[in-house]
Order: sequence, then structure tokens, then C-alpha cells
Amino acid sequence: MARGHDGAGTTLVLATSTWDTAIRIKKISTIKRSRPVYDDTPLSATDDVEKVAGLLTEHDALRIEYYRDHDLTVPFGAPETGTITFPAKVAQTNGATLVGTGFFAEDETGDIDRGQRGVGVAVWHFDGKTGPTYTAGS
Repeated sequence: MARGHDGAGTTLVLATSTWDTAIRIKKISTIKRSRPVYDDTPLSATDDVEKVAGLLTEHDALRIEYYRDHDLTVPFGAPETGTITFPAKVAQTNGATLVGTGFFAEDETGDIDRGQRGVGVAVWHFDGKTGPTYTAGS
């Protein structure tokens, strides 16, 4: 069944490691990209500051919360292609995708507590060498 803008059905697939297929993802943080903003105000300006956008896009790291399995380790530092596929919206066959090369730079084990499912956090950085490229669903 096609979903709306609910996160259920979102997947992360890594090209070479199998960590993504063995763990259960709980949450992927906000996907944020930005460009630097530079002051472009000439000395002759008398009322408003003028700005210009930088040329390069910065992609923030993604925090991936997952249900912890202590037998599995995050594949640190190894560059590979990561694909996030979002659920298809109503009347779509394929969900949107975000694809790019990157690597995991951090892993938090999360709290270990009686009667609670352990949640870890892995931090993925797009390296900018290939993408990330966003493709709308169809």
C-alpha cells in the first residue's frame, strides 16, 4: 500500500557492507543541505545588506538511530554508496531516493538499561565525491 509522508517504509541500503540489512533502523535525522552566504554589500549601499550564495553545497551528517545488536559493528570509515529510499506517495510506484558516496564516522552504543531495547546511533557523512543526488518519486 502506498503511503503519504509517513516515514514507515524508508530504507537505507549500503553498496558493499551488510550492516544495513542486519540492523533495524528506528529513525533517520533531518536531511539538511546548505550553502554559505557571503556579504556582497558595496560601500555605496545606504539601506540594505546585500548577499550572495556560495557555489558549493554542504551536506550535514545523518544520525541514524537503530535497534542495537551487540554482535554487529558499524562499518567505520570505509567509503561506499548509500541509498535512502523514501516510501512512495499515493499514486506513485517508486519512492524518492537520495544516493551518494560517504562513510560512517561515529557510532554510539546508546544506553543499556533493564527492560529497554538498546538504541544505537551511527553517523553517516556524505563525502561529496559522488552526490548525494536526490531523485523524486514516480
